[in-house]
Amino acid sequence: MITKHSIPSKRFCAAAMAVALLVLGACKDRENKILDTPLRGEAGTFENNALVVDGEMRHYRLVVSPALNLDTPNKIIFAFHGLGIDSKDVMPAYTGLNALAERLHAIVVYPNAQKGSWGLNQQQTDKDLRFFDLLLERILSAYAIDTRNIHLTGMSNGAYFCHILARHNSERIASVSAHSGMIGIEFVWGIHAKRKYPVLLIHGLKDPIFSIQTARNDWNKYQKEGHPSRLIEVADLGHAWASGIQVNDSIAVFIRDNPLK
Repeated sequence: MITKHSIPSKRFCAAAMAVALLVLGACKDRENKILDTPLRGEAGTFENNALVVDGEMRHYRLVVSPALNLDTPNKIIFAFHGLGIDSKDVMPAYTGLNALAERLHAIVVYPNAQKGSWGLNQQQTDKDLRFFDLLLERILSAYAIDTRNIHLTGMSNGAYFCHILARHNSERIASVSAHSGMIGIEFVWGIHAKRKYPVLLIHGLKDPIFSIQTARNDWNKYQKEGHPSRLIEVADLGHAWASGIQVNDSIAVFIRDNPLK
């Protein structure tokens, strides 16, 4: 017995495909809503929040001190960790930035890099910039944020990414505090930012990874282009956070004195 199957018309196939695409899109939207961590505008330490960015899962730690008045706009600090084993979970422990943020009446966010590094090629840099943009918008939708006080800080590879991020968002970022990092080849012809944002560089004289001369060269480059900038050179410090000189006090003053103008 031979069974004959009729061939569907082109019009029917197109309609069926359209329905399938709509169903697939709806499923993807539901998946993103499930994967994304909803923000409710509450105080607390949220250790493993998730955000889907262009189909990829990204994670971040959000710290909102119970001491903050959430009915009024607060500052926000984005803290970018270093390379390798450093992360959104390790960085708060060695920097003490949670206490600094509370003192400044600020929310602090620790974004997590993919595969342990920030922006080491153009494709990844573009993804990380997109992550920041969407993460900031997500937080702005849930919390009262003083948009004149969006600040960046970073350690090592995180400091390197802060320089890139600030240039791309110069009209939105209030200040940058870059610790033990360097500006990359993207800046070989200069900073060329639309706005001359303030920059604080912190560097150890005994840093074995990036020499102090690297930091001095970066500072000179910012100075020549008119960025308000300061370099703190720390004696007997290698490639580590300068806790011994209470560097967070200097960062706090720098953030306090440099809202977006």
